[in-house]
Amino acid sequence: MTDEDGWPFSDLAHVLEDLGRKDEAEEQFLRAIEINPSQPHFHRNLGIFYMYDNRLDEANRQFQIAEELATRRGIVLDLPFQETP
Repeated sequence: MTDEDGWPFSDLAHVLEDLGRKDEAEEQFLRAIEINPSQPHFHRNLGIFYMYDNRLDEANRQFQIAEELATRRGIVLDLPFQETP
């Protein structure tokens, strides 16, 4: 992991979220996406963050982006409320 791939910012976002520092956590989730917008995990994690913050429209949009990116890249990605076949 390097700063260039966005993962440290995503990890920091989770820590900040656990500490209840929601504004800072959101900033770090967005920073990770800005650095690496094609990483579906970042979009999924931001969607989960929005979901727990009751920002459902924003959450669903992030889940859609995550699913589209994961499908294109052949990545299996668990999304909240996703039905399994």
